[in-house]
Amino acid sequence: MLTTPLRIGGTTSARNRLYRAPVLEGAGDGDDCAAIYAKAFVENARHGVGLIIQGNSCISEEGRSSPGMTRVHTRERMLRLAPMVDAVHAEGASI
Repeated sequence: MLTTPLRIGGTTSARNRLYRAPVLEGAGDGDDCAAIYAKAFVENARHGVGLIIQGNSCISEEGRSSPGMTRVHTRERMLRLAPMVDAVHAEGASI
């Protein structure tokens, strides 16, 4: 049933079985990437999506295959997404 919570592994769960699939959001690599992601993700969470799978980010500098990809190859770049993650969690969804 779609409204049944979903357990993922031993430590993660989602409030239901509705998910947002990973796609190319095109948030880019600027300082505003978290705000760009948040526009879609927080709204998805607010409307009941239980799990958001953020797509098309790369973990190495040379792994970027398009200009729209967000790089998270350093701790600093990873941490700038934290406000978006916190906002999604505040709406009750996992990301």
